[in-house]
Amino acid sequence: MPATYNDGASRQLRREGFSATAHKLCAGAELVLGQCQNYFFPRHTHAEYTVGIVLSGSESIYCRGGNQSAGSGSLYFARPDEIHTGQSIGQSSWRFASLYLSPAFYQSCFAGQRPDFNKAVQENPGSSHMYAEFVRLLDVSSCNVERQSALIMTVQYLTQNNMGGANIETSTKTDMPAINRSIEFMHANFAAPIKLKDIAGIAGFHPGYFVDYFAKSKETTPHAYLLSIRLNAAKKALKEGQKPAEAAASSGFYDQSHLNRHFARVFGMTPGQFRAQMVLQR
Repeated sequence: MPATYNDGASRQLRREGFSATAHKLCAGAELVLGQCQNYFFPRHTHAEYTVGIVLSGSESIYCRGGNQSAGSGSLYFARPDEIHTGQSIGQSSWRFASLYLSPAFYQSCFAGQRPDFNKAVQENPGSSHMYAEFVRLLDVSSCNVERQSALIMTVQYLTQNNMGGANIETSTKTDMPAINRSIEFMHANFAAPIKLKDIAGIAGFHPGYFVDYFAKSKETTPHAYLLSIRLNAAKKALKEGQKPAEAAASSGFYDQSHLNRHFARVFGMTPGQFRAQMVLQR
């Protein structure tokens, strides 16, 4: 599993019929990716909120007094200290991803309000797709701001779209001086490996509040804004004659492939192709 999954350590979990890797995403948030074959979890609880998805296969989940089947794409939720279990259906196997979110982190995504779910297992194709895309992004992105922004937005979306009609409002106000301070910080520090908590801290907000504030005021995420700054800096460096690898390093990208992927998507050509055009125009 790539080291880019986490800001802290990963740990391997393995016993007969069960293997998984736990990745610390940030303070209060951990992602476990696992696979089970003919396996049974005894009844247990977690101190955190559990928000999971069955990536393939199927399992039987006991929670809130009954057993429920969860197939590929099913979402499952458990409150802190809520008794639950999971087991194979027959001899089947299943792959899963589970987020374990501390109450403090979870509530920080909703301005301190307490989220809840009326069902332990839910079928919601839109939410399942977003969760799967979040897991995929963690596998390809090395950018802390992108990963943590995606984590917060995924948690907010899953909660707001899987509560049986209940609604949690995220903040509707904005603080433009604070947002402007964060933008100035990004412009001044884009070449450094800055983190979402750094940008939010300049604005004086918890990251969970900040992503929502920023999106409402700028109509884009902090990561997308920072990425735009970095891409324009790389473009300027290429015009000045830097090689793609040099431009990637000087504009804050993890490596040249990271720059290539985003540059081609936005500008329709690779950094190398863009640089070659600049050379021909001189």
